[in-house]
Amino acid sequence: MIHFDFIVEDIDAENIVRAVRNSALRNDESIMDYEARADLTQEQKDSYIGWLKANKEYMLGLIEQMTNTRVEE
Repeated sequence: MIHFDFIVEDIDAENIVRAVRNSALRNDESIMDYEARADLTQEQKDSYIGWLKANKEYMLGLIEQMTNTRVEE
């Protein structure tokens, strides 16, 4: 287990959260791509899509684990 403890500027905090959220949401684009593919069986599509949905939930869960508090200088 690792504990991250660091202070960043507001914009950097926004960028960190945005990067994690964007990574999670890119899974939606991949899901749509896999649904449209004709070269895969339905079982293969379901397997890939299942992994992508789980990965999205994992990434969004990372954001939920972040405890963010404002630091006054």
